[in-house]
Amino acid sequence: MNIQEHLAAFDGWLTRRIEEAHDMGKDLAFRDMADHIEMCAQAWEYSLLDPGQLAPQGEGWSVYRLQGVWPEFLAQPAAPDAR
Repeated sequence: MNIQEHLAAFDGWLTRRIEEAHDMGKDLAFRDMADHIEMCAQAWEYSLLDPGQLAPQGEGWSVYRLQGVWPEFLAQPAAPDAR
């Protein structure tokens, strides 16, 4: 598989995972599988997280915060209503 095919496969895979996470009200964590795995749909693994949840243990996880919730934001007191 050349780089263009690999990127196209990743684009389709990531788009489906983002749609799945968004529809379920979750954040998305994903990472590449081991380098020795043949490039295919199984080249990446993912986990759906509750909003603000930490990434799974292990190296290489990227987390997309799709629900707009950051742990630092949750710890801050709510701002007074500006009306």
